[in-house]
Amino acid sequence: MDDEVSYGELSRAASKTAHDYLFRAIESVEGLMGKGAAKANPEIIAALINAASTDYLAAMLSHRVRPGLDGIADAIRDAGDAVRAGLGE
Repeated sequence: MDDEVSYGELSRAASKTAHDYLFRAIESVEGLMGKGAAKANPEIIAALINAASTDYLAAMLSHRVRPGLDGIADAIRDAGDAVRAGLGE
């Protein structure tokens, strides 16, 4: 996804994702527990949607945050090297 997306595009993507999570959760529950199980157990559907959303959020955050954390680690390593060089180690 492009870094420059509009809020409208994000909203449409979020709606489609929620729709997909809902239908996949229903299919999973009914596949495991039988027809009508999803309707009889909405808390299971909600928990599956929440788990999928949380997993997606964690993946996206790690994808976006990791380069910054790698940069910080490199800067700390470089600073440590400079301190050691200054101390004559």
